[in-house]
Amino acid sequence: MTSKDGADDTDDTGIVVAGIYKKKHGYVLGDYTRHTTPRKWAAEAIAAFEKHHGDRIIGEVNNGGELVEANLRLVDPSIPYQAVRASRGKQTRAEPISSYYEQGRIHHVATFPALENQMCDWIPGEGRSPDRIDALVWVLTELLPPEKPGKPLPRFSGGFGVSGGLRI
Repeated sequence: MTSKDGADDTDDTGIVVAGIYKKKHGYVLGDYTRHTTPRKWAAEAIAAFEKHHGDRIIGEVNNGGELVEANLRLVDPSIPYQAVRASRGKQTRAEPISSYYEQGRIHHVATFPALENQMCDWIPGEGRSPDRIDALVWVLTELLPPEKPGKPLPRFSGGFGVSGGLRI
């Protein structure tokens, strides 16, 4: 999860909920992305976490540093949280998730018009940060990491990605 400060000239804070099924399929369960203050997006992320009985919140820390965790902890000090840091280019990070979509291994359990429009419209290197896609890529990457022979799937079954600075 990364975030902006909620001012009018900032991007949204992407909040996407996803889960995994034993057959290595990912399921997008919700898009709770908000354009609001840090306190309000933290409360929204935690409400989504509780609604979907999540295992942890995953937050990107590249741009906001400790901002994500600090805001989450103000709302709920006991929230399970995992920081992630981008070490590769944004488009490169999204490629494995894109291939899972092509293989029919990612499913949306409802329609998410804003997320799906962003997925269709975003052109790498152009325009504003697609924060919904950012969050989607982070959570699905944690749930469905690139396959390596003999490597088991992660033990957790759900997660939340919150992002404000990753592009695909």
